Amino acid sequence: MSSGTQRTLAVAGSLFALVPLLVACTSPSSTLPSLDPTPAAAQDTPSDSLRDYAIRRSLRDARIYRDQGRLEAALRATERGLDTAPDEPRLLRLHADLLEALGREEEAARHRARADALDPPLPPLADNPLAAAAAGELLVLLLPPPAEDDPRSPSRLERIPQDWPDDPTAETLRKRLALRLPDAQIVLLDRTRMQEELGSVAAVRSFLGDRGRPRALTLRVDRAFCGNSVEQGDWAVAWLRVASAARGQASARVENLRRALEGPATCKSEAIARALESALEQPGVQGLLGRDPADGNWSNASIRGLFPDLGLALGREIEAGRRQLAGGNLAAAEEHFQRAVAIDPGDLDASSFLEEVELALALSRELSRPASERPGERGEAGPDPTRSAEHLRPGLRQEEIRALRSRLGEANSLRNELLAALAVMNSSVQPPSDATL
Repeated sequence: MSSGTQRTLAVAGSLFALVPLLVACTSPSSTLPSLDPTPAAAQDTPSDSLRDYAIRRSLRDARIYRDQGRLEAALRATERGLDTAPDEPRLLRLHADLLEALGREEEAARHRARADALDPPLPPLADNPLAAAAAGELLVLLLPPPAEDDPRSPSRLERIPQDWPDDPTAETLRKRLALRLPDAQIVLLDRTRMQEELGSVAAVRSFLGDRGRPRALTLRVDRAFCGNSVEQGDWAVAWLRVASAARGQASARVENLRRALEGPATCKSEAIARALESALEQPGVQGLLGRDPADGNWSNASIRGLFPDLGLALGREIEAGRRQLAGGNLAAAEEHFQRAVAIDPGDLDASSFLEEVELALALSRELSRPASERPGERGEAGPDPTRSAEHLRPGLRQEEIRALRSRLGEANSLRNELLAALAVMNSSVQPPSDATL
């Protein structure tokens, strides 16, 4: 037997020896050990992504079943979630709520206690006066929410208190302030009073002077609403704008606070109360309550910081005046800039625009007079009937456009003639000979 034949038989024998192993691997009852190198304990633990998915799915299913009145099905959904994540506070709290709804108070209390141990709830709101030496010198003003035309207001108006000052958020703020700052003077302002009595820096300065308090704090609820969804459950949101200033201070300190809470018992009243507590802890407010008495008057910048509607109204008037000025309507632009200066005489932009438009109007009125009436002019020419001293047209009249087009056509004809002459001068064409002539 040749050596090649021997090698072929050896390979065939090896393959036949592997047949039992291949049969065992493909058999349904195969008991071969797993080839996965991961330890068995690690394989039994779900990954973080699978765990998060199981939690979200259990919470969502349980809320859907609860809203449908199927409490037993909702309870089974939370039980499935707790099998995967037994230490998830949201599942434990929802499970406790369902047990309580089913009349199983003892089990509910046990699960709720475990949830509170894993995720402690918010501490109760303070019910004692705030320790502030200067609280007796403080004036607290509750401003109305932003107007609908405020570009910074939320797009969905149902998220802004619409019944101010009769909205529950206003009453919550007033009660909490009376509890925490009993010596402060609290004034609730509505939008009508703001527009009619406090529409300028001078009017606000007079108002603050009449109150006789050297420190001021303004609060404005920019957003307050609560809701529910199967994905996130119950929640509440509150946005609070806080501005603080003292007499003689260069400018106001402005802070915007946002609080978002979970749970059916919170809703917007508790959310706004906790936003207020956060406001009272801010460095600006703490500094205001502990600041030494300052002499002087209320600065324009402080007043505009305390009352943001003044800055918005000022910006609208300046922008409207600039649009009129771009269109050549000097009289209308002057009116807008005058109203802007009336809101805040110290605003440099408003004063500069008003000065410019007044100079432009004076020059326009001078040019619109007959030449004989101008100083140092002679002639009998009367005023241009198409010119208005209060309105400068940036465009041209039709007859002016036609004249310009005619002159442009003449210039183009002359240009073409010059180009033709230049081409002849640069060419190699020789004049005809005498014989040809």
